[in-house]
Amino acid sequence: MVTAEELANLGAVLANDGIKPWDNERLISSEAATYTKSLMMTTGLYNESGTYSAIIGIPTKSGVGGGLMSAATGKYGIGIFNPPLDDVGNSIAGLSALNELGCELKVDLFRY
Repeated sequence: MVTAEELANLGAVLANDGIKPWDNERLISSEAATYTKSLMMTTGLYNESGTYSAIIGIPTKSGVGGGLMSAATGKYGIGIFNPPLDDVGNSIAGLSALNELGCELKVDLFRY
């Protein structure tokens, strides 16, 4: 019952340390945002969390409906919605798109 835009907005709050970037209102503490992103890196993609953590490197949580919510720390939120799901419950096309974006972000991060 959420859209890709809503997933991206939630990711943006986490990426910006618990603060909504569009109006600078704090929704959650910095500590809560950090803990949430840590959990997303280690358990957010079911049994594939470790693999995608190493490959993509962006804290991500998947949903059983095909949604992905990611928080590119210090940058922005990413919302993807695209079933079908793989055997463990993650969006096949969504993870592929996130992988490509993750590669671009890594290049961008190391450029500076």
